[in-house]
Parts: sequence; C-alpha cells; structure tokens
Amino acid sequence: MIAKYMEEIDEVNQIKDISKIKPDIIPFKCPNCQGYGTVQYGKKVCHSCSGKGYILVNQKEVPNG
Repeated sequence: MIAKYMEEIDEVNQIKDISKIKPDIIPFKCPNCQGYGTVQYGKKVCHSCSGKGYILVNQKEVPNG
C-alpha cells in the first residue's frame, strides 16, 4: 500500500521536473506584418520574418526581469 503511494508521488515529481524545462528559443508573432507574412495589403513579403509570420527570439540573450 505505501509502496504504491510512493510510486504515485514519484510520478508527480517527475511531471513537475518536466514542467520546469524552459525553451531556448520562443516564437512570437511578427510585429511588422502582424503574423500575415506580407505587407502593403499582400503586395510584398515581410522583410522582418521573411513571410513566415513569426520571429524567433533567443531567450539566452534576453535579460530576465
């Protein structure tokens, strides 16, 4: 009975450890084209995101605070 309870606690602790993982790169919606990938009503491809609609922000370079 106690061993089964301890196994459940170990599983919960493993889940908590996984949730503490933080990604190195986070995607954000492109501030220039607002996620559409084009500018000037679809006439030009967005130069900021190269038409993807999102930009990748490296979290190691961003200061915490």
